[in-house]
Order: sequence, then structure tokens, then C-alpha cells
Amino acid sequence: MNIIDEAILNELSTMLGEEAMHRMMTIFIDEAQQRLQVLAKVLSSYQQSGLLDMAEVDIQAHTLKSSTASFGAHGLSVVAENLEMSAKAQDSEQVITLLNEVVPVGEQTLGYFRQRLVADDY
Repeated sequence: MNIIDEAILNELSTMLGEEAMHRMMTIFIDEAQQRLQVLAKVLSSYQQSGLLDMAEVDIQAHTLKSSTASFGAHGLSVVAENLEMSAKAQDSEQVITLLNEVVPVGEQTLGYFRQRLVADDY
């Protein structure tokens, strides 16, 4: 599976124009990074205390799923969706597994978007 669906990005760019697309992608990257940081903190808190904030995981994963899908980031969207479903099901074992997966997948995905922004600046 490709990390990013270029067709979706190209379609957005055509519809919005390059300048608007650049602004939206910058906002997307910042917001997704914040959500990944919250999820990393939830995981860290669990590792320290054994307590898992399922409601926070559900909220962050849901929003991350939706925003990443809008930008064609299918890999991260799928992991976030699985995380959301696991949190809703209160499946703590699966949530922990997916929390350990979502951050690296998210960082890889956001790295791609950052590179694309830099390339688009030329």
C-alpha cells in the first residue's frame, strides 16, 4: 500500500490552487503532529501508570483518521481507524499495539508531506 495517494493530492491542488493547498497542507501537518504527540503522551502515561485514557485515544484517532484520509494518507488513516475502533471496543491490548504503530507511521507520513512542501516552494 502506498503511504500517500498522489491522485488525491493532485486533485486537491487543482481544485484549491497551489497557494491554498500549501496553506492547508501546513495546517494539516501541524494538527496531525499535535494529535500524534497527544497519542504518544497517552502511551507514555500508560507505560508509567498502567492507566489508559480510551476516550482521548478515541477522539485523537477519529480526527487523525478523517484528516489523513482527506489528504490521501491512506496508511496513517487505516492505522488511525483501527486505533479508533479498538478504543471504542475498549480493547486495551490492541490499543497499546496500535499506539506503538501510529506514531512511527505518522512521523513517516508527515515527513513525506514536509518534503513535498519544501519541493513545492521551488
